[in-house]
Amino acid sequence: MKFSILKTRIMAFVVASIILLGVGMLVACSQNDDKYRVDIFVYATSDEYGGSLSNNTEKLLKDAGYNVQLHDAEWNPDKQMTQIEDALTRGTNLMLVALADYANGTTVATKAKEAGIKVIFFIREPYDSGTNGIPNQNGLTLDNTLFVGARNGVAGNMQGELLVDSLTTEGSPYYIEKELDDEDNEKEITINYILLRGDVGNPAADARSNNVIAKANELLSKSGRKIKLNAIESYDAKWNDANARKFMDDWFADSKNGVQKPSATDNAGKLNLVIGNSDALVTAAIDSLTASKDFNNGNIGKSILTIGMDADIKGKQYIESDRLGATLSLDSNFNAKIIVEMVKNISAGGDEASMKQQLEALSQEDKKEIIVSNHVSGTTINGDRVVEFDYEKYGVK
Repeated sequence: MKFSILKTRIMAFVVASIILLGVGMLVACSQNDDKYRVDIFVYATSDEYGGSLSNNTEKLLKDAGYNVQLHDAEWNPDKQMTQIEDALTRGTNLMLVALADYANGTTVATKAKEAGIKVIFFIREPYDSGTNGIPNQNGLTLDNTLFVGARNGVAGNMQGELLVDSLTTEGSPYYIEKELDDEDNEKEITINYILLRGDVGNPAADARSNNVIAKANELLSKSGRKIKLNAIESYDAKWNDANARKFMDDWFADSKNGVQKPSATDNAGKLNLVIGNSDALVTAAIDSLTASKDFNNGNIGKSILTIGMDADIKGKQYIESDRLGATLSLDSNFNAKIIVEMVKNISAGGDEASMKQQLEALSQEDKKEIIVSNHVSGTTINGDRVVEFDYEKYGVK
């Protein structure tokens, strides 16, 4: 893909994986309400993607005639569990849950099964705390659970692909192979990076962090060029942009630490790349780059590659102003449509076959692929099969 007409790019993460388990169990509507009741629980509506997806889903379900209530946990797992328990006590037909704590998935699914209802997890793939914090790749074995979203590692893989594409595609403002072309092709060029992690021990953040580097190294190895990624720092920012900014400011305060575009001849100890588990962390690093070293200030010729994730409001602004190199975007509108189709199927007493037919119709209508995979004990799913991505041009001049 040529970059000649692109300022920068957002990789559009447009497809959700659908994990199905035993579709078909239903309960009667509440005696006090003649509408099918759906309760939506989200870790925080203040999160741009979480808020957008839950709000879009709520609107579409209400437009379709469902009785819907949205519950905001405000990042508090205990509050979310109380909200879920209250909804089950009051009576509900179906729960849609974006977990405030990944490890609560089994508890939520068990409570729902005891109440005779289904639960659709979305955005955050649940994992079993009994597996020592390792994401449960075999899924929950309860027959009342479904999952809509991308597996934790897939986003990291995509970020790694975007990173390598930015570095090795002719016409990209971060293209480094010209440096190699101008020198001896046998020389090795080292890309020194800082990785800003969301929260060490958090399955989503860990998978993003591990997979972005593993995928990038895999692709670079296949490129035939001698390009090496070298970690200068890996910092646990706890999803906090203020932490990321302070870390970067402190790092630049050390006189021996510098920044420059990659060079095949003189690159030792210089920062060439910043990767983050979210746009918030990376834009904080960019602010530090600008304040400390006058880099990434909108002059693309004096910018190092920065790779974010989420395509949040600030991230998009930094893309437009040539300060952020690239990011991933999630399509909350399309994923909301997927969830609504699943709700329609379940509320009508449908089975897995009919749900697949409905999702295929949606896929054809929106011209976006939906992968439907069984998610049962003993089965692992290759991340490359459950999510498809495409590039989206952004800020073309």
